[in-house]
Amino acid sequence: VLYKQYDATPDNKEPVAHPGGPYTGVQFEPVQFDATRSYDPEGIDLEYRWTLGDESVPTSNVAPSHTYTICGLMNVSLVVVETEGTARSSERAWTTANIACASK
Repeated sequence: VLYKQYDATPDNKEPVAHPGGPYTGVQFEPVQFDATRSYDPEGIDLEYRWTLGDESVPTSNVAPSHTYTICGLMNVSLVVVETEGTARSSERAWTTANIACASK
């Protein structure tokens, strides 16, 4: 007799990252990012993993504020990860932050 384990939970779908943007700002002034449109199809809470394009320490807030000390076009990415269960993660989603140089 063969027994097959039955999993009553549906397949866990990967969450979806929405980093917003594109963003604009000025060097030495805060830029507000917003990932509130990110979601998990099963409604599992998410952890946010931002990379802000300037070699700063990554941040984990849903809507972080960041002050750039350099100017130029920054490639910003976001990955969201489920906080429970299998902890699936999203594909990396990209946007930009165009930071103007501060006036002298």
